[in-house]
Amino acid sequence: MNLALEGGFKRIQYANFNHDQSYLSVGTTTGFVIYKLEPQLEKVFEKEDGGVGIVEYYHTLAAVVGIGTDPTLSSRKLVLMKLRNEGAPACEYCFITPILAVRFNGSVIVVVLENRIHIYEYKSKTYTPPKTIDTSPNPKGLIAFSAETSMIAYPAKKETGQVCLFDGSKESTIEAHKTPLSALSFSPDGSLLATASQQGTLIRVFEVSDGTQSSSYRRGSTPKNLYSISFNQPKTYLCCFSSSGTLHMFKHIESMNGGTLDILPEYITNTWNPRSEICLQVPFGGLRSHCSFKTDKTEKTDNVVYIVNEDGDFYKYSFSDQGFTLIKKESL
Repeated sequence: MNLALEGGFKRIQYANFNHDQSYLSVGTTTGFVIYKLEPQLEKVFEKEDGGVGIVEYYHTLAAVVGIGTDPTLSSRKLVLMKLRNEGAPACEYCFITPILAVRFNGSVIVVVLENRIHIYEYKSKTYTPPKTIDTSPNPKGLIAFSAETSMIAYPAKKETGQVCLFDGSKESTIEAHKTPLSALSFSPDGSLLATASQQGTLIRVFEVSDGTQSSSYRRGSTPKNLYSISFNQPKTYLCCFSSSGTLHMFKHIESMNGGTLDILPEYITNTWNPRSEICLQVPFGGLRSHCSFKTDKTEKTDNVVYIVNEDGDFYKYSFSDQGFTLIKKESL
């Protein structure tokens, strides 16, 4: 996410977790850094060659967009870099207007401009013309991308809370909220889409296959900006971080008939699980922050969540029904 979008010109410009939540890419005013998250935070690549406003990491490739008007790292140019070759360019894409967001999964590159989305197929040295989608004004570059299915989700209309889904060939629409959208996130397997509006009080989860709502989660009653939403790998938890400086954790429970239940805070209902929501009030307040889960590729439960904020602080917490425990805090 673009951590500098509303926070002024800070050293940390951008931070995002990769497709399987095992690496963290960070753009700064001097370059970019790739960190491996486990078993401990480890810097695996660094390049200082001018300010970077967007950097997306996938295996040995990084999609990089600069800041400012410097033609070598312009905000209107996307450079795909080979990290094994010290960041040598693999290809470049240039645009007339600034790039607001990029998503990449090794075979598909999604580039978001204010009024248009370009979708490129990346296959070694073979390039095909992009698919282009004209959109309503999207000044924050709001986009969700499933690395598993290559599906994208984006705002349908600025004045409503509609979501467009595009799978590469056809488009569908979900009536998600009554007010404009502020956050979108796919589950790791791409089967679910979580949405939030600018009110930030309610998170809704939809089945991507048919657009039906499967569950909803109430963050609170006071409107707040939702900076980040994330599912864990097995889709048993959903977390979000808001401008109140609070990380909210929800249990996502499968019902007997295969559907999902609405799991609401204890003061609304204590059905199924009286501790369906746990909260963490972070020590750094409402700074723009991104949250994600530790990758769980085994059947065992490993409840760990990461938070990175615009000041460049990285937090690692374990959690249970009793609350959160700080494992480590580091500066990026």
